Amino acid sequence: MAMYYYATRWFSERSLAPPPRRHRSRQQPHGQPPPLPQQSAASTPPPSSPRQQQQPPPPLAKQQTKAKKSEAAASSSSSRGSESPQPPTCENQQQQQQQAPIYEQANGPLEPLLAKMVPKDDYFPDRAFLFAFLLSARLFVQPHELLRRLSRLCEPKNGCSAGHWVRLLAEWTAAFPYDFRDERVMAEVREMTQRCVAQEPQRRVQVSLLLEKLLERLTAAEQYEQFVHKSASSKVDSLKDLHLAELTAASGSPARMAAALAVLELERLSFVGPEEFVQAFAREANLHSSLREAKRTSTNLENYADWFDRLAALVATHVLKHSQASDRTKEIEFWTSVAKESVRIGNLNSAMAVVAAFDAISHDKLTDTWSQAQIEELADLRRLSTDDEFYKATLAAAAAKAKKERLAVVVPCFSVLLKELFALNRSCCDRLPNGQVNFDTFTELAEKMSELMVWTRAKCPFEKDQGLALLLQTSPVLSPKGLEEASSVLERDGGK
Repeated sequence: MAMYYYATRWFSERSLAPPPRRHRSRQQPHGQPPPLPQQSAASTPPPSSPRQQQQPPPPLAKQQTKAKKSEAAASSSSSRGSESPQPPTCENQQQQQQQAPIYEQANGPLEPLLAKMVPKDDYFPDRAFLFAFLLSARLFVQPHELLRRLSRLCEPKNGCSAGHWVRLLAEWTAAFPYDFRDERVMAEVREMTQRCVAQEPQRRVQVSLLLEKLLERLTAAEQYEQFVHKSASSKVDSLKDLHLAELTAASGSPARMAAALAVLELERLSFVGPEEFVQAFAREANLHSSLREAKRTSTNLENYADWFDRLAALVATHVLKHSQASDRTKEIEFWTSVAKESVRIGNLNSAMAVVAAFDAISHDKLTDTWSQAQIEELADLRRLSTDDEFYKATLAAAAAKAKKERLAVVVPCFSVLLKELFALNRSCCDRLPNGQVNFDTFTELAEKMSELMVWTRAKCPFEKDQGLALLLQTSPVLSPKGLEEASSVLERDGGK
């Protein structure tokens, strides 16, 4: 059925040409989002995302331009202040002055790029460079091996102090905490942190705080994953087996339902690690990559994709549960209003799930139901899935609104996002003709992921409705077989 196309569509489109580039919003995070409301472990997700504590790195291409301008300004004895990012300290300013050579000589063998990860007394790699390299280098070397190589290079004799190493490790744990679920990675961390404390005992408190924050992130992720597993609702094959709460009455209005969906979308998406996209694409595309043998440390990408399928099934189930065509029509109109409100506030993924649900409800078998529905109201919603330019314009409008306002929602359609990221990831796997790593494509993928992280970490303008959120995530739904059967029998033999 149409609504179950999602999971299988992920990689079926990988043979398509990469999508054309479009302007990316150069927005900065709107500040740290507040902790999510306290919830019980048995019924609701954990209190916070493991990734909300760290701001995503700024777009690398933008910093490349600024770095080159800064170098040109220095050669002409002019001020750097208006060209380089504003640093919080003088030490960071001195470190940023060393960045230009990184970008000008980005493409190359993996080892020289790895060497540029090593901090020195007068230099620390830029956050955007670190993020891009750590995100994509895993295609060629597994995280534990990468950490081992870095530890060999990060020695006092090479100008790398214990403080440098702790800072580098802090950046890594904040951006990719799921890497540290691998015991091989943690073995390297323990060895390095012990060495740091032995060299500089005053670093003991700093190391303890770093490991404490990492534990908090991983604990929050574990609690969320346990909730997802426990709350997975059953799928039934018959309307007779359904025992549903009335979602329409519980929400009170389409606007309130759309707000509840926006909160859940951002919450669930925030637990998807950027490295999960790279890992999933490398495996599914059967690429020759170190990730084919790498240990999986998270399944939240799949969990989020399952959420789309679940939401589509939930909407279709609540339409088909009514025995009267007029009631089914009212339900369709309610969810159409929810989808339109979702688009208005910037939640395109939920809107597309509603469209997928309507596609799963047979128009041929439920002629009376659809004859009474306001089909023209669905026209713009369907354009999101059929008109690429319309979708891009809608997403760009949501991103522009988020850039101007402190409280805004931007949730792209997940299937479209996957298609775009797959094309970039495939390019990252392809080395240049001379065998060197193409860091330019690393940069493009990192920029796209940074943009997504900015959206997911922005402060949501809506409060979480615990009761409605629980219903949306735990109510039983009809299976594909059940949806097909319900569509067939509801208006059979003149039943209306």
